[in-house]
Amino acid sequence: MKIFSTMLILILLLMSNLYAQRPVSDPKHENHYSVETIETDDLVIEFKNAHSQHQFTIVNVNIKNKSSDYIYFKGSESKFKYAHGDYSPVGSLVSKIDFFIEPNGSASKTLKVSGDSKFHVEQLKLELSGFYRINPKGDKTLTAADFQLPASKNSFSAGDCNCSLEKSSQTTKETSAKFNCKYQGKDLLILDPTKLSVKVKKSPENIFANDNRKDKAEIIFPGGDYKFTAEFHIPGKTADMQFSVLDVVWNDTFVQAKMIPIKIPSVNFVFDDGMTLLKNQ
Repeated sequence: MKIFSTMLILILLLMSNLYAQRPVSDPKHENHYSVETIETDDLVIEFKNAHSQHQFTIVNVNIKNKSSDYIYFKGSESKFKYAHGDYSPVGSLVSKIDFFIEPNGSASKTLKVSGDSKFHVEQLKLELSGFYRINPKGDKTLTAADFQLPASKNSFSAGDCNCSLEKSSQTTKETSAKFNCKYQGKDLLILDPTKLSVKVKKSPENIFANDNRKDKAEIIFPGGDYKFTAEFHIPGKTADMQFSVLDVVWNDTFVQAKMIPIKIPSVNFVFDDGMTLLKNQ
């Protein structure tokens, strides 16, 4: 009798859950999907929490860069493809969907389309256009003359990149210089302040690296800018920086590069009965 009562309770609970399901006609009803992981020589792309309501489709995308190149994903070029039409996601200042991934790095973003009431479907496809690779070594180094500290002038150019000195400080223990560079070229610019160095004008054979590792390489589109600070520490036996003339040597700090498209296969969003049932309770 006790076993029968227990089974009856379980059946009633199951039935109550079924009856508690959000109806398909409810605007908040969600269709959930399973999406297979994509893996190429360069990338691993995983998809999580893919689902649609009547007003939108959304999916979380995790991208791992397996290559030694930068990867640029222009999410706005991807397309959600439905029987009734194609839609491209739009990012915001808070959630940017056009972004770079460093070599061997990873990033997670949310792709979402809205603006209609026909997204509550059981089948759709995501076309992943907008993936590009960028060689960190670039295609062409933009040369610039050594920059003197204390400054004899406040600006200089490296090809199509125009830079200005915003502030500087020289003490015995540390020298720092903050620059602002604006790029007006046609290709991309990889600006890597870790590549620059400094030398003492009176003893140019002694070269010292930029010790500021917080400001890393930045990829800049035409019309963009980047502010960075260089920091130097020279032993007192070599020179007292407070009273020395220094030359900043740019080396390969400014490098132009091209974006090479990467072809990524489209993925199908396959209706997941079990997850849809679970998420609509």
